Amino acid sequence: MFDENSKLAKEYATDALAACNTCREEGDDDDWLLATEGEALLILGDYDAAYEKYQAFVNANRDLWRLSSTYLNAQEIASALGKGAVAKAIDEIFPTNKQ
Repeated sequence: MFDENSKLAKEYATDALAACNTCREEGDDDDWLLATEGEALLILGDYDAAYEKYQAFVNANRDLWRLSSTYLNAQEIASALGKGAVAKAIDEIFPTNKQ
């Protein structure tokens, strides 16, 4: 997924982070901003910061659909990046895969 377009993916991720910052500056505190930031930070390789955003998203949200959707997106990114350790860390953050 990112092999041929990693530069473009990183550009989009940087743009997404900037857009999230702009939204916050304008007073938007939607929890989807945290999910978007987490995804962008994964793509940029800042895994610890991504985990922090995802944990904040989980803490702010109890909607199973939102949690599941964000979890699946994060795992898709980790898989595309070939980062098994990242996928495992994401498993630990999200309650959606735990019984």
